[in-house]
Amino acid sequence: MPIDLGEDASLLRRLRRRSGFVFIGFVILSTVIATRLWFLQVVKAAYYKDLSEQNRIRIVVDEAPRGMILDREGRQLVGNRPSFDVLAGSASRSALDSLKAFSRMAGIPKSEIVQVSRGKMRRRAVMAVRDVSFKALSVLEEHRLDLPGLEVAIRPKRRFIEPTLACHLIGYLGEATKPEIQRSGGRIKLGDKMGRSGIELFMDEYLRGSDGRRLVETNAMGRVLRTLKRAEKPVPGDNVVLTLDLELQSAIERVFDVRKGAVVVMSPGTGEILAMVSRPAFNLTAFESQISPEDWQKLKDDPDAPMNNRCVAGQYPPGSTFKLFVALAALQSKAITTDEQFECTGVMKLGAEEFHCWKKHGHGELSVGPAIVHSCNIFFYKTSLACGIGPIADMAREFGLGSPTGFEVSHEENGYIPSAKDLQNYWPGDVVASSIGQGRILVTPLQMAVAVCALVNG
Repeated sequence: MPIDLGEDASLLRRLRRRSGFVFIGFVILSTVIATRLWFLQVVKAAYYKDLSEQNRIRIVVDEAPRGMILDREGRQLVGNRPSFDVLAGSASRSALDSLKAFSRMAGIPKSEIVQVSRGKMRRRAVMAVRDVSFKALSVLEEHRLDLPGLEVAIRPKRRFIEPTLACHLIGYLGEATKPEIQRSGGRIKLGDKMGRSGIELFMDEYLRGSDGRRLVETNAMGRVLRTLKRAEKPVPGDNVVLTLDLELQSAIERVFDVRKGAVVVMSPGTGEILAMVSRPAFNLTAFESQISPEDWQKLKDDPDAPMNNRCVAGQYPPGSTFKLFVALAALQSKAITTDEQFECTGVMKLGAEEFHCWKKHGHGELSVGPAIVHSCNIFFYKTSLACGIGPIADMAREFGLGSPTGFEVSHEENGYIPSAKDLQNYWPGDVVASSIGQGRILVTPLQMAVAVCALVNG
């Protein structure tokens, strides 16, 4: 049978062409792979080395303890205690998964978990769960191999000698907000606590320390193996010394068992506040952990307003303490003399109205000195009518009643002393009621304490 050499030659040429295409494709693919390997191993070597280092080297922030709050004798009102916090070393998926698993194992509610920071904060260890119990710590240690990326850090936390002692004056802390963090220029980080009321707020700048930073090496489980370099040591905040007397404050709080009220004790010679008690009180330790929105709302909605410092924000009729300023106004305006006497029979008629003394059968004839000693209502009724409300209101204002005292630690109300315009609407009955600290006149406990101290000092 004849052989067709033309067809075989054509087939051979086609096979050679195809083999050439395969070879060229192989060469191109090999070149691409080799170029990519060269790019990754040479050009990007430093970049990937840095990423590798980030997996085992991290910056850890050592939180500085806040300064202590001390009484006048240097006795501790507020200090610090060690708190064990669980930290996520990064914002990686494994760290987040470990955090969720740990919270389930330890029975920690989701509300107590702080979101792990992302982006530029990747190399910082960020607080994940605050102030965990020893039981929760044992769960973490027991399941260490199953919880990569988590570590335990010791951070300072506030410690109170009594949870309600001087709570309105001391104040409480709250977590920094995003705007506060942004405005701080790096001084405040996610999870930091800031003063929200009282001395903790007013002196926050001094109580707050400067955090330290360390470069540490960790193992695959996220546990710190060693400190490579300490960039900055933590600097504790400054201590703040108050004029408060711890023993006096504690004694008053033990015996002042009332639903609502306020006590202010001052040194007349110096004007220093020795004790300040407001009732009802609130528990300072409730704010050391993250207070739940429900508990915070309950505090705000409480009709007894336990968060209000009644010493400076409570406005009340001054009662018989106001008689001192009525007497001073009457003497200065020469409405009475020191020897002038008024008779107290226990009741005084003014038109159709009767105004009574606290002593039913009266005190008899009294001058201003004995009237103050015995707190005789009738004497001051008659004195106020002789003097008029104008000089009395002026004298009260001279001693600071009806105006803030300048107490900057917490919000202060003005109180109320009638103005010249208001006095036009005063009737004799209003004047008489005002003379014993009733009626429309309102003062804060601190205003009255300051006024009496000023009077005692002459």
